Amino acid sequence: MNENLKLTDVSSYKKRFVYKIESGDDIYSLAKKFHTTVAAIIADNALTTPPEKGELIVIEKIDGREYIVKPTDDINTISGGDSGRAFEILRKNKTDVIYAGQTLYL
Repeated sequence: MNENLKLTDVSSYKKRFVYKIESGDDIYSLAKKFHTTVAAIIADNALTTPPEKGELIVIEKIDGREYIVKPTDDINTISGGDSGRAFEILRKNKTDVIYAGQTLYL
């Protein structure tokens, strides 16, 4: 791979792309920057430790509107009681658990 290629340039038009970790990057900031979730980045890259500067990771943008989970929410209230939609929300966000303050894409 060409080390001089600025991999962040492709992020504006591709849904799934490779990103080279830069100084100061963390998974949370990358998730916000690229319209995805922390859980999705971890799952897509099988991360067990934070990625280091220079490491290449896969990022996949998630379609949908951003929703911040409230303390009183559960997956049933978020999905309007529709179990199929609840499953789809969890699948889309690559998580099986939700918590207050978490960003989901609906």
